[in-house]
Amino acid sequence: MNKKLAIITVVHENYAVLEDFFHSLDSQSNKDFHLFISDLSSIKKPINKNGVDLTLLRGNNLGYA
Repeated sequence: MNKKLAIITVVHENYAVLEDFFHSLDSQSNKDFHLFISDLSSIKKPINKNGVDLTLLRGNNLGYA
């Protein structure tokens, strides 16, 4: 069985932080991961990261739990 690391992050309105986040992922030696991004922004922008196994989850911000 091939196991992958799951990396999960949330974006809420501040897409600028993704540039540093993606740069950090690019510098990793182990590229065997799947990236999940939950976009809870009210106005959605495109999120693309070529070469990364990515699942984009779009939802609405319901507050803090």
